[in-house]
This record gives sequence, structure tokens and C-alpha cells, in this order.
Amino acid sequence: MAEMTTQRRERRRRKHRWAFPVGLLMVLLALVGAGTIIFFCVQGVRDLANDTHKYDEYQEFLTPVVMFDPDSFDDLTQAKPDQLINCAIWALLTSDLEPDQYLSDSGTMIVPQADVEKAFAGLFGTEIKPVHQTVDGYGYQFAYDAAAGTYNIPLTGVEPLYTPQVESVSRSGSTRTVIIAYVASNQWAQDRTGNMVPVLADKYMRATLRDNGAGGYYLSALQPTDAPEAAKVPNTTAAPVTEEPTTQAETQPPTAQAEAAADTAETAA
Repeated sequence: MAEMTTQRRERRRRKHRWAFPVGLLMVLLALVGAGTIIFFCVQGVRDLANDTHKYDEYQEFLTPVVMFDPDSFDDLTQAKPDQLINCAIWALLTSDLEPDQYLSDSGTMIVPQADVEKAFAGLFGTEIKPVHQTVDGYGYQFAYDAAAGTYNIPLTGVEPLYTPQVESVSRSGSTRTVIIAYVASNQWAQDRTGNMVPVLADKYMRATLRDNGAGGYYLSALQPTDAPEAAKVPNTTAAPVTEEPTTQAETQPPTAQAEAAADTAETAA
């Protein structure tokens, strides 16, 4: 009897001798898997918290707002309705339109107000509704035809007042705060080697972007702010425009003052 009990114990020992190392291996694999998941989750959170890779996206989104410098507003109910319509129309005009999508026989663009409303919602969400009206801009007019429910857009060249340059982006929950530099369109220039000449922004604004509930965002506030510390010292990495040194053979002709001095000297002599 004792011999049979010993044999059973030996068989159980042989049967389960791999149980501990296999169990340990499973635990290690589980830990590695959990560590990998945690790593990618942390990376994802970091990416969400740091939107530097989306600077171009934010600049493109805010361009039709910054172009003609609307007044600041703490919330959309305080914004001027005609300025919001102006931004919405420019957002539509700067999107991927077909060449003759709105072109009329008279050579102007006839834009349905429904398309303007769609662009308006894309910029400002559905918190407020657009107030359709004629918009008078800098050197142009978007005439609203209430009877037809359309906007008449002239085909004229217009230079934007400003170009946005995103300086920083921060997030708090579903809200993004974007600091924008307003760079005058006529300030962008290149030196003789093709490098961009450093420019200073005319001003800085803080744009508040809120979750639109569909995986995107909308502009809910536009407020003045101070220049970031890094922007207070102009960037001088671009090569400045330099003049060629003047040689003796390239001396400038005498000025009128120099000629008068020479005449006086001759008279005195």
C-alpha cells in the first residue's frame, strides 16, 4: 500500500513538474504585454497632450479667420455676425473647390447660403446660427441675395491682411488653446540665397478650440494675448541680405554738397 502511494506521488510530480515554469512564463508574457500596452497608452496620452505635430493643421484651420483680422471675442455670442460670415465664406473659398463649381454666366461666383452655413458650422460649430447678410471687406463685397438665398462673390484678387503662425498649443481635457502670431502678408520675404528673412508678428492672439462632438473642433473664442517668451527675440537663423562691397572703381558721384564745398575752396584760392 505504501509502495502504491509513493508511485502515485512520483507520477503526479512528473506530470506537474512543468506547471511552475509554464505558469511563470505566462506571467512574464502577461507582464510584457501589459507593459507594452501601458507604453503605447502613455505615448498616446503624450501625443494628445502635445499637439506640435498638428501645427500645420491648426494654421490651415485658422487661416480664414486670421486673414482679415476680425475683432476679438470671449465667446461666439459676442462676435460680430458679419465678421463670422466673412470668415465662413473665406473658409469655403480657400477649400478644395472645383474650378467652375459656383461660376455663373456673368463671370461671378454664386454661392448657395446652405454651403456657407456648412462652412460656418465647420469653423464655429453649432453653438450659434449664421446671420446671413451682405459683407463689406477690405476691397471686396460679398453681396447677399435673400430672395435667392445666395451670395454673389466677385472674382477679384484680394491680398489677406495677415497670415497665421502657430506658436504653441496646449490642451486641457477636450479644449485646445492655440497661440497665434499675426504676421502681415507683406512682411514675408526672402534673401538672395532663398532663406526666409526673420519677421516679427504685429500681434498675438489666443484661439480656444472646443470639441465638436464628431472628432474635430471649432473656434469658440479669440482673445488678445502677450507674445511668447521665445518670440520676443527675433529669429536670426536666416542669412541676412548683404550688399556687395564697393570697389574703388565703383565710387559714387559727388553729391551737391560736395560740389558746393569744392567751388567754395576754389573761390577762396
